[in-house]
Amino acid sequence: MELRDPIRRSTGLRALLSNWFVPVVLLALWPLGRFIETSPHVDPYYARILMLIGINVILATSLQLINGVSGQFSLGHAGFMAVGAYAAGFATETYSTLPSEGDSGDPFVNPGGVLLFFVALCAVLCLIALLLWVVFLLVGLSGRVSCRLPPIVGFGLVLWFVIDLCVAANSDHPGGFLVWHQFTVGLEKMFTLIMTHGMPAAVWGSGRLPIGWRKPISMLVALAGAAAVAGAAGLLVGMPTLRLRGDYLAIATLGFGEIIRVAITNSQALGAATGMTGIPTYSDPDRDTGEQFHFISRWVLAFAFLTPLLVWRLSRSPRGRAIVAVREDEIAAAAVGINTTRQKVTAFVIGAAFAGIAGGIYAHYDGYLNPNEFGFMRSVEIVVMVTIAGLGNIWWTVLSAAALTYLPEFLRTIGQRIGHPQLSEWRMVIYALLLIAVPISQAKLFPRLRNLLTRRSIAAPPGGR
Repeated sequence: MELRDPIRRSTGLRALLSNWFVPVVLLALWPLGRFIETSPHVDPYYARILMLIGINVILATSLQLINGVSGQFSLGHAGFMAVGAYAAGFATETYSTLPSEGDSGDPFVNPGGVLLFFVALCAVLCLIALLLWVVFLLVGLSGRVSCRLPPIVGFGLVLWFVIDLCVAANSDHPGGFLVWHQFTVGLEKMFTLIMTHGMPAAVWGSGRLPIGWRKPISMLVALAGAAAVAGAAGLLVGMPTLRLRGDYLAIATLGFGEIIRVAITNSQALGAATGMTGIPTYSDPDRDTGEQFHFISRWVLAFAFLTPLLVWRLSRSPRGRAIVAVREDEIAAAAVGINTTRQKVTAFVIGAAFAGIAGGIYAHYDGYLNPNEFGFMRSVEIVVMVTIAGLGNIWWTVLSAAALTYLPEFLRTIGQRIGHPQLSEWRMVIYALLLIAVPISQAKLFPRLRNLLTRRSIAAPPGGR
């Protein structure tokens, strides 16, 4: 015990000193973001491309944690992005501003309202999770009676749930015998009760903050809530599906992404098929002209730097080594005592949380969300970025995301010069060719180059002479 505390202190101090560059880089990115969006020397067209590159870097590196580091195959990353985007967008659109503050007429920025929304949503999700846990427990206990009983009971509960809600939707006065409908109504009343009684305290807390801090804090709370909701969605998907492997897991995650897109398309509260409008863009007015500038580039650059760094550090941590061990040989990892399901779910949840952050940033960059932006092809584009970079190569993923994000714009520019503006539509063909060429080069060209360099290093005399 006498040696443990000094060792812990020295380890924490060493970790703090080894990450000294992180706050330095973040402080350097702060004025850089303002320069990108306010300088007359930077074309807004290229500034937007740079912002999209940053968002895709967050998405690709977070998917690299799932597909590359943990060895899974997810095709539903756009679904996690959609969850984070709509959660953050709905929270800030509905609760981040109040009509006016005093006699000035300026809107009152209310980060406490955004926080209260996610607290109420967390309470509702926890109650749903408790109910699901009880249902799964009862279904599992039914297996003690007969091994064929759990699937029958599970199917009966799902059928009961669907029939219950369909009867309630087609009835003007749903009866009390509709158990699942009454449960959903109770959840709605619980959410409304928390928001109604908690909003005065949220407004009071927001009023105690300096005016200049309210907008950044509101944005930070929205991104944290988006990460939490997307991570919860990753946990919900990961627990039952990560026992699958390969194509089966890909189909399951693809189904999740499509379910999210269809649910958003049919949700009137989220704008349905026409999309969600009115999301407040993270911007400040220019003092001279009064024009609104989107200073969200600071957040994009910060998370585009932090996400690859955190994923890279995680992959080399003790937990990351356990995740890699599961990827290399799941049976051997389980034999040495590693909980394989827990490690895969951990990677899945963390990757989904970062995808939710990317979605939250995207929602506040344009101020408009359309469910078609989070379709199957969006997931495919992110998978292509990861695959071309090589599974497990974090920093190559950054370059791959940047190159493939700029590729359509490059093809459009070349097409306009040669008189074929439709050339940008060939990007999917180029993606397919890259998916064929890159694995072949990684399997044949790179090993030969490595062997050639190894032979030269062995043949070189000591001292380089």
